[in-house]
Amino acid sequence: NHYTTEEVLQALIRQQTAQHNTKDDNVDRDSPSTLESLASQLKTTSNSNEDSAGKNKSGSNDTNNTFDIEFASRVLAKCGFDYHSFVLPLSDLFRRFTREEYLAHRRKHLLGLAERAGKEALERWGGRLDEITHLFW
Repeated sequence: NHYTTEEVLQALIRQQTAQHNTKDDNVDRDSPSTLESLASQLKTTSNSNEDSAGKNKSGSNDTNNTFDIEFASRVLAKCGFDYHSFVLPLSDLFRRFTREEYLAHRRKHLLGLAERAGKEALERWGGRLDEITHLFW
């Protein structure tokens, strides 16, 4: 799956909004967006979840499960890519997986990716397989 920077940031905003259990009124997902406006939308949404002491409305200061949209905007914009590739659909980007979901995802996608990479490396090498004496990973 290949997504534009704006699509990736919109997925981040959706996940951030869902995680904070806020209404989506502050985030306009259907309008064309720039990186700056997406960052502004999420900042507004995130700030609406905090009280004057900086605690989220659940009462904790824990922000370990959140992403910094301004940082993400800078990183994605500076990558210089027109599209970003992910195995996941947009709806699952930035979503915290359960252990079972994570393991199923790995089994389905990552093992096949590793196998294809290994086969391609061997083909590029061009040597005989019986000449291989060690494997490093």
